[in-house]
Formats: sequence, C-alpha cells, structure tokens
Amino acid sequence: MKKEKKDDVIQGLPRWVVPVLGLALLSLLFGSLMIWRQRVYVGAPISWSLDTQGAVSSSIPMATVMVHVAGAVQSPGVYDVAAGLRVMRVIDIAGGALPGADLDKVNLAASVKDGSRVWVPFQKGVKGRMLRTVGANRADIQVVHLNQATVTQLAGLPGIGRAIAQRVVNYRETHGPFRSCAQIQDVKGIGPRSYERLAPYLRL
Repeated sequence: MKKEKKDDVIQGLPRWVVPVLGLALLSLLFGSLMIWRQRVYVGAPISWSLDTQGAVSSSIPMATVMVHVAGAVQSPGVYDVAAGLRVMRVIDIAGGALPGADLDKVNLAASVKDGSRVWVPFQKGVKGRMLRTVGANRADIQVVHLNQATVTQLAGLPGIGRAIAQRVVNYRETHGPFRSCAQIQDVKGIGPRSYERLAPYLRL
C-alpha cells in the first residue's frame, strides 16, 4: 500500500523534476568531495627542494687559491687558502703580523684571488731597526757540525729547542752520520722552511 502511494507521488510530479533532483544530488556529492580533498591538502606537509639542493651543494669541495704573503708577517710564503678568504685571515694563516707591521695601509677586509700577493708593510723606520737586531742575534749563533754537535749545541740554533735537538741526535745514532745538511729535514719537526733558517749555521 505504501509503495503504491510512493509510485503515485512520483507519477504525479512533472517529468523534469526527477532529473533535476538527480543533478542536485550529484552536485552535492561532488562539492563534498572537493571540500574533503582541500582539507587533506591543507594539512599535508610541504617539501622544500631548497633543503635538498643545500645538502647536495654542501658535499661539493671548497675551491682553493694560491696566495703569496710577504712583508711584515711571521712566516712569509705561498699559501693554499679558501677562495674569497679575507686578507685578515690570510695574514693569520701566515703566522700573524710582526710587531712593526703597518696594518693601516692594508685592506684587511679585501678578498684574495688566485695568484694575488698580500703585502704587509713595516711602519716607517721599524724595518731597519729589526734587521739590525736580527743581524746582531745571528752573530751570536755559532756554526755547528751535524755529525758532532751535542743536544745543547743544536738547541742553540734558531727555531730548534731541546726536544727537536734530541730528535736530531737520536736520528743520527739510528741512521748513522748525516750525508748532507739537507738530510736534517728527515727529522720530525724540521721542514723546508725551518731548514732555510738553519742552513747558514750547519756543517757536516
């Protein structure tokens, strides 16, 4: 009986009502689906490609350049440093400026390039006094014979303390007499730069 009443109601409606109701229902379902998808995407985590690029770039080795440091620094010479490094840091790598350096004439904030030269001048009149002092100190240093010198004699050489002097003697006792003065560079703690300072005072 109820089904017959329902059929009578549907048959009593205009033909266009049923399709319209069907379209309205589909529109409602589609709208609900879109709203649900928007809520899901809003809550989804965001992935930053910049972080990935940064991680890749961090694995690339840093470029280096060759720089010549000269003048009033502790250890003048050619150094392999990071590209774009500030002059101030390059001077630190060279052992720092000497007491008589005129840093006001140096652009400490400048960046170095490959093949560049960092010149640190002395203050006016300071270089001459320092050279005279160094000359007087050198006159007090005696020449030593590598194959005969004692630890005390070797320790009196520039840049050689008792620890390194003992290594020289130990090396001589282990490997036999030195065949050349340059062979002293085989001793731990004495490199090419140290040998340059020692050479004038060494004999076999």
